[in-house]
Formats: sequence, C-alpha cells, structure tokens
Amino acid sequence: MSHVTSISTVPLRSLPAIFATVAEYAAAGMNISIHANEVPRMYYSDQFKRDLKRDSEVADYVIRLGDARYDLALLRNEKGEYDLYFDPFGGSIAKVLGSPHAKPGKEAHVAKFLQGYTKHATLEIAAAAGMLVQSCDYDSQGNLQIVAAGTGNAW
Repeated sequence: MSHVTSISTVPLRSLPAIFATVAEYAAAGMNISIHANEVPRMYYSDQFKRDLKRDSEVADYVIRLGDARYDLALLRNEKGEYDLYFDPFGGSIAKVLGSPHAKPGKEAHVAKFLQGYTKHATLEIAAAAGMLVQSCDYDSQGNLQIVAAGTGNAW
C-alpha cells in the first residue's frame, strides 16, 4: 500500500542549502529540479492531502525527480523549518536518491539528498562564522568530510 512518509531526523532549516543541493545534483547530470507551490507526484492523486489531513495538495516546494515515479515535497512547519515528505512505494525515489551506505530505514530512500543538504547547510554555517573551508570530500564509505579553519565563533 502506498503512503506518505516523512523525514524529521535532519532538520531542513536552510532554503538556500536545499536549492544548492538540487543545483549540485542537476549540474552533475541528475534529472532534478525544484518548484514553488506545486503538487507533488504520488501514487494517488489526492494522497498528499488525504494522508496529511490537509486542505490542499499543493506543497511549499516540490523537488521533481525526472527519473523517479514520485517527487519530494517540502512543507514549512511552525518552527520555520521544512518537513520532507515522499511516497516510497515501488522504490523509484530510492533508485535516484538512495545510498548503498545508508542505514536501513525511511531515510535510506533519500540519503543522497539529506547528505547533500547537510553538506550545503554546513558550508553555509561555516561561511557565516568566518570559517575557511579547506576541503569538502566524501570518503570511501560515503561519509562527508569537511575541514574548515578560521577564527569564527558561531560553532
């Protein structure tokens, strides 16, 4: 059975980091784009509204995955962060955004997106703190490795 799944383990606080993640993956050849105030593709045409008990199918932002059957939806919550919703049915999102290094669970379906977001949010925080990023790479296990230096005091 198809249903809407939400991810709250990684708080999505930075809209610029979300956009930077989408832009990075698009530049690398992934068929991905982000759109404001659209209806996400899910198994049922009214699924987003029905499963979340909403008045509307429209999400604040929709991340379109051209090579997946469904999209990611972002809704702004009362804390000003964005909650991530998607339909994992059939695994098409996991084929595009999953990671072989991710731990089993619903986050595994979108591990690549969450890791990209974490990278861009961290780089944004480092820049705001006056830090100089010396390197930003992934190790052989897929872990993000960022080396930053400076006199910033925001951390």
